[in-house]
Amino acid sequence: MISAKVAAVVAVICAPLVMLMLVLGLIVFGAVGEDSHTGAGVLLPGSVPGGYERFVSRAGTRCPEITAPLIAAQLQHESGFDVRAVSPVGAQGIAQFMPATWHSWGTDHSGDGVADVWNAADAIGSQADYLCRLVGMIRSWIAQGRVNGDVVSLALAGYNAGPGAVLMSHGVPAIPETRDYIKIILATRKRFAGAGPPPESGRLETAIAAAEAEDHDRYVFGADGPDAWDCSSLMRHAWHAAGVDLPRTTFQQVGSPLLRHVAWQDRRRGDLVYFHIEGGALPDHVGLILSDHLMIHASHPHPDPEDDIVRADYTTSYYRDAEPVVMRVTGG
Repeated sequence: MISAKVAAVVAVICAPLVMLMLVLGLIVFGAVGEDSHTGAGVLLPGSVPGGYERFVSRAGTRCPEITAPLIAAQLQHESGFDVRAVSPVGAQGIAQFMPATWHSWGTDHSGDGVADVWNAADAIGSQADYLCRLVGMIRSWIAQGRVNGDVVSLALAGYNAGPGAVLMSHGVPAIPETRDYIKIILATRKRFAGAGPPPESGRLETAIAAAEAEDHDRYVFGADGPDAWDCSSLMRHAWHAAGVDLPRTTFQQVGSPLLRHVAWQDRRRGDLVYFHIEGGALPDHVGLILSDHLMIHASHPHPDPEDDIVRADYTTSYYRDAEPVVMRVTGG
């Protein structure tokens, strides 16, 4: 995440007089970010070593800007996919988190109850979480006129040199190593990118992985991520990761030309199931079908946030009495 050279430069940036000189001497950074959104978002099969492919693919569903090939290219540059890597300045693990950053951002993505920087599932998932949070932060700064540049390049700069350095520099910091870091990752990403969009089965598995990746988040009505969702925004997020832009609400989704009605007996994994929980004319709840009886959905707020986004049996009388309607995504 951060090398000795970058650490030294970032420390200098924090000195007021030198920081002012750097800001006054800032040059506009553009070339590195010009094609940062090019390339497929699908991971090339077999391109990631060590059995990490499923972790990387799932991490690439967190937000549209941070794709699986980008995650893989960053891991290649950070550690060479070495889960035991330690940098000279103390960055740890496959994603090279500094201990303080891990303390704030480390999350248990493996489901063993421990957020472990040496665990590939935890580290890669947390890497994507942190990058997507940086993307959100940077989009806000761009909207406020506080920074300029390409969002992905700025997020990578924030990962390497820290978001504070990006903000103080009003863009990518004038740190040669940080600029090289971005160039290398954006160039390397192409080696990990699969050709074209995923096939139908791959597309629905991408959507399912995107929904399951949020199973530690909260339910908040009206929320649209990245740490809280309601039922329809979670479905929209999941299918957006698979390249389908569904409308925002359940009412809008069931009327969308991107979906078609499917008979109950013909339902399959990846279909959306809508319910009339409140008994109204239009559905007010939705889940993503995982099997002939299980779905994943953002249910409602619970004292324990782990219970907000859960797998549930949608064939129970509670859901069957709510007039379920099965819809299949057919558009793209």
